[in-house]
Amino acid sequence: MLGYSKTDLDDMTEGLSEVLATIKDNPYLHNSVWKARDLLEGLWAEGYFD
Repeated sequence: MLGYSKTDLDDMTEGLSEVLATIKDNPYLHNSVWKARDLLEGLWAEGYFD
């Protein structure tokens, strides 16, 4: 995960949030993207992007 900054993480999570807003009619895809965003935020919280 080295080489990613806080700005990179913000861009990735914002991008996933935008996708989530457009795929509400597909529960499987919505749930999968939600999990990916949650994983990125969890990795940040654990210090993997430092």
